[in-house]
Amino acid sequence: MKKKLRIFSYALTMVFLLVVSSCSNGKTETTSENVVTSSTVESTTVSKGQEGPVGKYTPDELKGALIYIITDTQQNSYFVAEAEGAKAAAEAIGFQAKITSYESDITKETELCDMAIAEGAVAIIWDVTDSEASITSVQKAKDAGIPTFCTSRELNTTGVAVSQIVADNAGGSMAVAERFVQAVGEVGQYAELYGMEGDNNSKVRSESFHAVLDQYPDLECVAVEVSNFSLPESYSDTENILQSHPDIIGIVTANDTMALGAWQACVDAGKDDVVIIGVDGSDEVAASIKEGGILATALQPCVLETRMAVQQAYDFLTKGTTGLPEKQIVESPVIDSSNADRLSGFYLST
Repeated sequence: MKKKLRIFSYALTMVFLLVVSSCSNGKTETTSENVVTSSTVESTTVSKGQEGPVGKYTPDELKGALIYIITDTQQNSYFVAEAEGAKAAAEAIGFQAKITSYESDITKETELCDMAIAEGAVAIIWDVTDSEASITSVQKAKDAGIPTFCTSRELNTTGVAVSQIVADNAGGSMAVAERFVQAVGEVGQYAELYGMEGDNNSKVRSESFHAVLDQYPDLECVAVEVSNFSLPESYSDTENILQSHPDIIGIVTANDTMALGAWQACVDAGKDDVVIIGVDGSDEVAASIKEGGILATALQPCVLETRMAVQQAYDFLTKGTTGLPEKQIVESPVIDSSNADRLSGFYLST
């Protein structure tokens, strides 16, 4: 039996509300698109005495130098877009780029780190598999003189990676939750499909959903299922939810894959009036939005993140600094019927 979750932290919510959103009649709003903001973590400037190749390359010396791209399964369109975006950006500068995948396996991720070291990579663009467990491998790369630039998932520490460039999960999730309220109103029952237990992104997205939805006392969350970012699991969980709670008016989900599974289950049950939101910004969900299916999603701008990471790798290798804080937050805009036609490959055009 799946463990039911109900996660809400008042203190964290207040931080989210103060930092990421403005208030209108006591409700939260966010409006930015593809805008980068920086946290107050210390600058990534390093001393010239640091071991490794940092700051010791001329632009000509980097022509053809190997940059490793380590990410998750290439069977998922998000990670494909992330990897290909990094590769294109690296090759445009003149790097040789190698895409590798750890397939959600921490042991394989460690092996890929060893390969990057053995093959003489000058930098790694890295979407780590685990915020805590991956620290050891990133530290190992640093000790070998190879700087790491993390995207999508951040580490539970600072000073190991040079840059950690992540989407504003809190702001994006709150904004899409507010869009959900606009659609369903302030009264009724809804359900939540949680991502993965122990996953930081799942936790932040759930807390951020509730930072908005819990402001409406007559909007009741009657079921929470852990669907593990899986389409089959989200479909099955939604079937069960609809049987137990036939009067629900909406479902909030921690990623677009689960949103698609939930939507299909609702359609198959003859309940296509159930309002569904996700987080990711996939082309599949954009298509559903344009067809009047899923209501909205919050974009995870992975292509923009990897472009930033590659440029910062180049700057760091040639100058010894990125000139930016280690932790950087990229805005996560809401994708709905007003802008879904501008979304392609996890990138929102202007």
